[in-house]
Amino acid sequence: MVFIIQPLLMRLFLISLFIIFTPLVDAFVNRHAITFKELFAALIAICGVGLLVGENLTELQFNMGDGLILLAALCRASFVVMTKKKMEKQQCEPLLATFIQSSVVTLVCIVLLFLIVPSEQYVLPNAMNFWLYIGYLVVFCTLFAFYIQNYGVKHTSPTQVSFLLGLEPVFGGLFAHWWLGERFDSIQWIGAGLIVFAAMFISLKFSFRRRMKTSHVAEIEKPIG
Repeated sequence: MVFIIQPLLMRLFLISLFIIFTPLVDAFVNRHAITFKELFAALIAICGVGLLVGENLTELQFNMGDGLILLAALCRASFVVMTKKKMEKQQCEPLLATFIQSSVVTLVCIVLLFLIVPSEQYVLPNAMNFWLYIGYLVVFCTLFAFYIQNYGVKHTSPTQVSFLLGLEPVFGGLFAHWWLGERFDSIQWIGAGLIVFAAMFISLKFSFRRRMKTSHVAEIEKPIG
């Protein structure tokens, strides 16, 4: 089990780089400067992921698969930024955006299935457990997860959403520790804490500024007398 978990943790560090890519892509697409707050929080989060991965990071041998993971991290950052941009421009609701995204993915997968997989391999499993697992992954880990992400993107910033998504290594590490028996050292707990701190730093700062702006507008619009 250790031999399976360690490569996953190493690749987890690479995919987590989307935390840094998101403010960069957002600044490029929307033509604005990157704030020091975003850079500081991103570096803290990446340091936290590095500590969470631990010594496994030194064993990482960069290959084509790792390059694809980095590309996936960049695509993930671009996806969040472009979703925000399109939803604002076209006044699209999160539920509709989720429906469009899932429909496009479904159609592409069906086309690839007919183009790549030989027809003699079209066999549907008849085991009930298989369909229960697939149903769980589709409903909760895909549709519901993307809807929540789109809802967050509509009401916050792409950077904040990415930092909250960056908590994924923390939950992954905790599940590996409690469920699969992976050993957690104190340095890894510190890494997990840094990731949580970075996410909360971005979120609480954003919420504070929004409350201040709302209260300021309310004060201006308050009727006299």
